[in-house]
Amino acid sequence: MVAKTFIPNPENKEQVNHIDGNKQNACVNNLKWNTNQENQLHKVNSGLSNTIKAIIQYDLDMNKIK
Repeated sequence: MVAKTFIPNPENKEQVNHIDGNKQNACVNNLKWNTNQENQLHKVNSGLSNTIKAIIQYDLDMNKIK
């Protein structure tokens, strides 16, 4: 509601990002209109994502590559 009321959205972005990662902080200066992709990148780049898992690459003989 804060973003809809006080923050222009000329690009019609569909999501609101809480810049500091705190969803309880709905101050105008902490909100920004984003696309889903921008929000996901912010989550990962700011360390807010807890769903990142290590990926291990194997060859066809199950030898670890990376």
